[in-house]
Amino acid sequence: MRMFLSLLVVLIIHSTSSFAAEAKSDDLPDSQNDKKLIELYKKRALTGDSFSQYRLGYFYEHGRGVEKDIHKALEWYEKAAAKNDSQAIFNLAVMYFYGNGIPQDVEKGMSLFEKAFQLHSWSAAEALGRIYLYGDNVPKDLPKSVKYLKIAAKIGRPNSLYLLSLMNLRGIGMKQNEEEGILLLIEAARNGSVEARNDIEKFEKRLGQTLQSRLKEKYNYTDPPYVWKTD
Repeated sequence: MRMFLSLLVVLIIHSTSSFAAEAKSDDLPDSQNDKKLIELYKKRALTGDSFSQYRLGYFYEHGRGVEKDIHKALEWYEKAAAKNDSQAIFNLAVMYFYGNGIPQDVEKGMSLFEKAFQLHSWSAAEALGRIYLYGDNVPKDLPKSVKYLKIAAKIGRPNSLYLLSLMNLRGIGMKQNEEEGILLLIEAARNGSVEARNDIEKFEKRLGQTLQSRLKEKYNYTDPPYVWKTD
């Protein structure tokens, strides 16, 4: 057990170092039709369509199909946010909280994260969980971190599952629970978390034991949910 947890501490310190700066606006896949989409979104945005206004904001923020223009991005996000578009509100929260192209306003950013969360933005739930976990621009609050990460994890967000797995394994903000930590680590890997997959592979390589055998040996699992591997 001590060897197992000692290894996990090493993995956790290495793996979580990049999470504090990970929050970013919701991503849209690249498209060869960006310029055509811009024209379409502009027409619809001018009629008051909040989704098109959000998309225009995103394209201007990231220079997709148009020259990057943070002020235009802000303008279109705010128009969509006025209609309670949760994605636009979340992206505004990221911009204000981290000062992405605009003067930083942590208080306004947090208020927008909370508003987006109330409108069922799971990106906002995950962001709030990370912010409170690391004390990123605000005081650390582990109970709040656990609350938000659990909400995001329930819908299968891999990063939230991964962070909760590490918190369970180390007893951060909760009682240490190796069994739950392993299961969450497996679920995070299954849902696409590269960090979780890397940690599992490092663990198995360095300790010479699979998570299946660990679950079977210590917790009497006969068929662990270890299905993320394709080979």
